[in-house]
Amino acid sequence: MRCREVNNQTMGKARLLIVDDEQVARRGLRTFAKDHPGVEVIGECGDGFEAIEAIERLRPDAVFLDIEMPELSGFDVIDRDRAQHRTQGL
Repeated sequence: MRCREVNNQTMGKARLLIVDDEQVARRGLRTFAKDHPGVEVIGECGDGFEAIEAIERLRPDAVFLDIEMPELSGFDVIDRDRAQHRTQGL
């Protein structure tokens, strides 16, 4: 599954990326976010590998990140993102 990017152009909102291997969970989080006018969902990913690429490309303000995913857990995503930013000097 490829990360689904949402093309919203609303300024001044917190930009949120949703990452969960279960579609029903992503849908629930998307519904939750719609009830909060200060939040804009900018993308959804179904696995940790997609999440790493989407975080780098989309630069979200926040990530709803599933912890238990096959192959690459949410903790693995966090570790890889931190390591990448350390090597870039961020």
